[in-house]
Amino acid sequence: MSVNQFKITELEKAIDLNRGLYWDDGDCVSDSVYDQWLVDLAVLDPTNYRLSSIEHNKTSSLTIKHAVPMLSLDKVYSKEEVSAWMTKTGRGPDEEFVISPKYDGIAAKNYGEAKILATRGDGENGENISGHLPLIVDRLGQPLDPNADFMGEIILTDKNFAECTLTRKDGRPFRNPRNAVGGICNPQRTDIDHMLGKVQLVMVGYDQDGIVMTQEGIEKNWDSTMENFLSMGYPLDGMVIALRDKKYYDSLGVTSHHPRGSMVFKFKDEEVVTTLIGAKLQSGKKQLTPVAKIAPVEIGGVTIDSPTLHNGKTFLDFNLHYGDKITIVRRGGVIPYIAKVERTKDSIDKVKLDECPSCGKDVEYREPHFYCSDDQCAGNFEYGLTVAAKTLGIDNLGQSTVAKLIEDLDWKLISISGFFLVSVEDLLDIEGFGKKSADRLISNIDKVRSNLEDWRLLAALNIPNIGESIAKDLTLVHTISELREKTEEELQLLDSIGPGRATNLYNGLITHGTTIDEMDEMCFVVQSKGKIIKQDADTTVCFSGTFSMTKAELQTLAEAHGWTVAKTVTKNLGLLVSAGTSSKTTKADKYGVKVVTEDEFSTLLTGAP
Repeated sequence: MSVNQFKITELEKAIDLNRGLYWDDGDCVSDSVYDQWLVDLAVLDPTNYRLSSIEHNKTSSLTIKHAVPMLSLDKVYSKEEVSAWMTKTGRGPDEEFVISPKYDGIAAKNYGEAKILATRGDGENGENISGHLPLIVDRLGQPLDPNADFMGEIILTDKNFAECTLTRKDGRPFRNPRNAVGGICNPQRTDIDHMLGKVQLVMVGYDQDGIVMTQEGIEKNWDSTMENFLSMGYPLDGMVIALRDKKYYDSLGVTSHHPRGSMVFKFKDEEVVTTLIGAKLQSGKKQLTPVAKIAPVEIGGVTIDSPTLHNGKTFLDFNLHYGDKITIVRRGGVIPYIAKVERTKDSIDKVKLDECPSCGKDVEYREPHFYCSDDQCAGNFEYGLTVAAKTLGIDNLGQSTVAKLIEDLDWKLISISGFFLVSVEDLLDIEGFGKKSADRLISNIDKVRSNLEDWRLLAALNIPNIGESIAKDLTLVHTISELREKTEEELQLLDSIGPGRATNLYNGLITHGTTIDEMDEMCFVVQSKGKIIKQDADTTVCFSGTFSMTKAELQTLAEAHGWTVAKTVTKNLGLLVSAGTSSKTTKADKYGVKVVTEDEFSTLLTGAP
């Protein structure tokens, strides 16, 4: 037997053994070790059936055949592989993808008409776990409707796992939330009445937390997106990236193992143990974020000394003491994450966070976040106003400039509407502003004042989980006024909105009601309702050359008439407006894209969709 064949055999034995232990709640190796075995096997034996088989738990006599196979997803383990996949799969730089958390639990589907809840199993056949339905709730804590069709991941939240008093069959505690879900949902376990009240599983829909971005957006916001997902309090082992265009997604088809229109980036956990020195608070958009201070450690070639604690609830749940032993995990090679805290003989006083880092006033806890007790504290909204200015489209307003405005114009700058009260004279009284810089900033503000898209206004309110992509989707169907009139229950029914977002949106629209009214009075707010933003052949336009108007003005005009502006010429482009021959006109001729002049396009606008 060759050295390579020996390695392959050993890898096969290890994978088969731990695959069984995984589903039988045994002492299997960590995900990162198991995944590395698969990577090593792929290098040595790329056609090995273990690389394409779907992992599943043991079958029982209660086998359910899925009407539509529940396929697994192809896995990658680096950002470079994700980028390569998006480049290969997307049709251009404007292709939209949905990035969402990959929950670490058990995939399941409920067949409402038959009243059967089944696990994914091997994709073709799953196991009937309908009897476990009383143990499972939705994200709002409500019982699941056995008559409804739904599909998602059954998970145990970090909080519920910590409170779970159930044990494995041999009496030992579950090792992690995923193992607990597997053990609890074992179809051979029938002591449902015994488990009621001792555990609460959650069914999370796969489409509930997705964020729509282009490849450029995903690569640019990779770290912050991952950190946002990890702060949710759900067990995750990766992120899913899928094509947003369902028709194109379906056209790519599937392999025997996975669909070609989506993939998953798996976290590779690296762990180190260090000592807690203390903790501090830092200002965020709205809340104060706790950050741990640890004895510096190196993990994956990066020195870490201040891992985030995500929110106030995480800080309180850990019950930190100076000198505690801290296990740091670097997930996906990016986010330093505190996985475990252990009290030792060297642990001393409890760590307290009760003073605002910006103004020194008391800190309030409103689950799950810390807030400064002073609503007017600059630290609470300085960063938020900076982000809002960027979202509104106001150029030349960095955080240092916003800080100056807050300090010198505090009576005006108490919300985003204050930007539109600022005058040149106000700016000239602030140190660092000259006539030229003051005129430039006011000019930028006036441009936004004269043409403010409603989705920008909604996103600039910094309502949690209501970012630009969600705001765009909402305002295409509903005006902000219509959204303000809806109940929380009605908001839950909207596309792109789940229970969590609905609550945030409902409360946010009430909280920022005065600001919205002020913005309506001071700005010309352009409504998006009814516009077509998909890049269909009849509604997309690209501009090339120098025109009588600036490109920005032409693009604004086009969008106001329902057109979608593209930056490049592709075979899917509807129209190229050109001021002369260029590489773009050459490409348009190649693809058969219609080319018109500026005057011809102006004539078309009245008939544009």
